[in-house]
Amino acid sequence: MSYIKRLLSTVEAIPSALLMELTTIATTYDPKVVGREALELFADGVCGSCPEELTTAEDFFGWVIKGVRRRASGRRRSASAKRAMAKWLAGSDPLRIAEDPECQYRLQEAS
Repeated sequence: MSYIKRLLSTVEAIPSALLMELTTIATTYDPKVVGREALELFADGVCGSCPEELTTAEDFFGWVIKGVRRRASGRRRSASAKRAMAKWLAGSDPLRIAEDPECQYRLQEAS
C-alpha cells in the first residue's frame, strides 16, 4: 500500500504529453496486455526489484507504455480510453493475489 500511496501522491505531476500517450495505449492495445504489464511493474516496484527507480506515477506509466509497445502490436480499438483503462486491472483482487500460489489463498479458502 505504501508504494501505491507514493505513486498516487505524484499523479498530478504527470505531464500532459504522457497522458496523451496513455490514452493512445488505452485505445490501441488489448487491455489484458496493458494490465499484465502494469501488474508486473507493481510487483517489481513493491519488491524493489526494478531495474530503475519507479518512484513517481510519471515513471511508472512511462515504463508501462514502453513495456506494452515492446511486447505487443497495437490495433485500433473501438472502446473509449476510459472504458479500456477500466479493464486493465480487475475491480476485485486487482493484483491477483488469489492466483498467487505462494499465498495459498485458494487452499485456505477451500478448508
